[in-house]
Amino acid sequence: MRYTFDQFVLDTERFEISENGNPLRAEPQVMELLTYFVRNSGRLVTRDELVEAVWRGRLVSDSAISGRIKVARKLLGDSGRRQKYIRTIHKKGFAFTALPQTGGAANLRGEIPRGSTGRDIAAARPGWRHDPLPSIAVLRFAGPGGDPDDSCFAEGLTEELITTLSKISKLVVIAHPESMARDPASVDVQRLGSKLDVRHLLYGSVRKDAQRLRISVRLVDSLDGRHLWAQRYDCLNRDLFDLQDQLTREVVSALQVELTEGDQALLLSRGTEDVEAWKLTFQGQAGVLAHHQDKVRRGREQLQAALERDENYALAWSALALAHWKEAMNEGWSESREQSFALLVEANDRALALEPDNAASLAMRGLILVSRRRFDEAFDDAMRALHSANSAADTIALAGIVLRACCEPGLSILHTRKAMQLCPVYPAWYPYGIAVCYWMLEDFEPALEYAAEAVAIDPQFSLNYYLLAVAHAEAGNAREARGAVESLLAIDPKFSSRAYNASMPFRDPAIEARRETALRRAGMPE
Repeated sequence: MRYTFDQFVLDTERFEISENGNPLRAEPQVMELLTYFVRNSGRLVTRDELVEAVWRGRLVSDSAISGRIKVARKLLGDSGRRQKYIRTIHKKGFAFTALPQTGGAANLRGEIPRGSTGRDIAAARPGWRHDPLPSIAVLRFAGPGGDPDDSCFAEGLTEELITTLSKISKLVVIAHPESMARDPASVDVQRLGSKLDVRHLLYGSVRKDAQRLRISVRLVDSLDGRHLWAQRYDCLNRDLFDLQDQLTREVVSALQVELTEGDQALLLSRGTEDVEAWKLTFQGQAGVLAHHQDKVRRGREQLQAALERDENYALAWSALALAHWKEAMNEGWSESREQSFALLVEANDRALALEPDNAASLAMRGLILVSRRRFDEAFDDAMRALHSANSAADTIALAGIVLRACCEPGLSILHTRKAMQLCPVYPAWYPYGIAVCYWMLEDFEPALEYAAEAVAIDPQFSLNYYLLAVAHAEAGNAREARGAVESLLAIDPKFSSRAYNASMPFRDPAIEARRETALRRAGMPE
């Protein structure tokens, strides 16, 4: 296989690397190291992985690993100070930040090939239906009685299953908001599995009365439509969490997933024993992720109510941190942006104190560090979050925001697209993030395409028009740029570009200067 990045070509069959067509002299162990990095680009690679892959598990000192890394960097014209290709992630490992292409000419800017755009990204998927790694789509559980409380519990149970199963490192989990439990016989499971590119489908229904929960669950093989496993549960409301644990264990067993020790520890960890706190947290989290001022405020209030019931609920603290972050970066969303930022830091610190390796909280800490312009530390936290996120789409997309601010648009696109695959009916801020990345790369056509898609998903998402104003202004479309500013201010009259830009700076001053110039051309008030 030939991997091309910038002026380099690494040929794994011939076991050689060349620069501008000229072969480079590299020791075999350095070649093995580079090959492993290239094949695992865009993610955190731990020292233990390197020892296993390059040194075949032999006992090796940190200084020996560092020495080989230094030689590999020098071969690529890189250094420990510059770290253009091989980044050191403090106390965790390394990340190869170039995005190699297989075959064809070098992609000199390192961005993702455009291929298909918008929602039609099936061609970019890794073929999970036929991959040895098990894959599952969790469809929204139905509340067949139409009772709002049934629906609330059904949605909460669905989200809890997705969150829990996403912790498993050897399982790909797709979140799908549709339900098929009302009339499963009418659904072509093979076609749905092909559409979602997963091997298995999990769906069910929830009924609730004053004292009891009745849950029906089915697991289907989407290749041939076979029902692999089905179960009915009947329990008291207070036993909900025991039921969730049992359901998760039985699904994992039916999928024949091999759990690591870390997976087992994560599955055994339980956020809260308070059903009402659990319910308030999932309701609040949904509001916060919507990115509308009223919904974020209501979500924050629900999360605060959850924490009044259980102050040690890490998920609630993590979601509350996201609420405070949104209120801190948007002028007029809170009485004091400074106070919101202080509350953000406090909430995220509480979440990390309870769960130090929580991926969502690590991504949020990365966003906090971006606001403080501590980009190296922010990058490290983003890569740590991605290493732990597994199939958690929103966490992956949040880490993508950090990578974007650190001026790694190619990496941000790569991971945001992964989030889009894991959550096929994704929110507007996913394509918005990709649009920003293409604007950074001065590739305005896909930037405007993704921005238009974000508008189609959520016309009230104000940042869509912020990005459209910037991109149209730089592309020379003055009328469209002014129209985007008008649309933004119609949705959010108090929007302050100065406040937002301060909350979301870029590492590269040249990109910040481009943004400021484009906003002035578009007529955006400060």
